[in-house]
Amino acid sequence: MKKFKHKFYIVFIICLLFLSACSKDTDELKSYKENMETFFTNVSDLNEKINAIDSSSDDSTTTLLSYLDEMNTLFTDMSNLDVPEYFEAVKDVSKDAADYMNIANSYYHKAYDGEFDEDALSLANDNYEMANKRLKTIISVLHGENDSSIDDSSTNVSVMNE
Repeated sequence: MKKFKHKFYIVFIICLLFLSACSKDTDELKSYKENMETFFTNVSDLNEKINAIDSSSDDSTTTLLSYLDEMNTLFTDMSNLDVPEYFEAVKDVSKDAADYMNIANSYYHKAYDGEFDEDALSLANDNYEMANKRLKTIISVLHGENDSSIDDSSTNVSVMNE
């Protein structure tokens, strides 16, 4: 009978450890998903604000650059989230998205701060597009879909001949 109790306690402890580990994974997944939902909501809100800018207003450029700075911060914060093992596939993609957004933001500032720079605007738009492609991939992974739509053939779009 003692052997049975001893085995029972060992099995019970192992089950508890297993369940607590599963609970931790579940909490991490839930937290990550909630953080990403907040991120996507904030990006969507900023996108609406950007699209609502009156281009004829005197402060339209300043407003645009301010919103892009906010978006850049959101992307950076998103890329610094602890990615649960279950979504390990998005870890590098998140970092890439943040890098592309950071480069885009820099080129938007270069394009609009001071004299207008058309080449910088083109590079900003290219990098912004690459950041958004990465976001679409992240969304696909979070929804359990397989997205192979990223075209990495243009990974050096940030290089500018000066």
